[in-house]
Amino acid sequence: MRGSVGASLADAHTVMKMAAAGVLRGCVETEYPLEQVNEALARLAAGKVTGRLVIIP
Repeated sequence: MRGSVGASLADAHTVMKMAAAGVLRGCVETEYPLEQVNEALARLAAGKVTGRLVIIP
């Protein structure tokens, strides 16, 4: 986790502890190579993403 919007530092600590304990599972929908970043951004803008998109450098 690199950052959070709309949560406190205490919330971030709680989430990190939960992740370390195996309570949370990531929800990565699709991985895109950097060359396809515009496609990924277009899907996000269109609201066609459930979960997270990951850009691979």
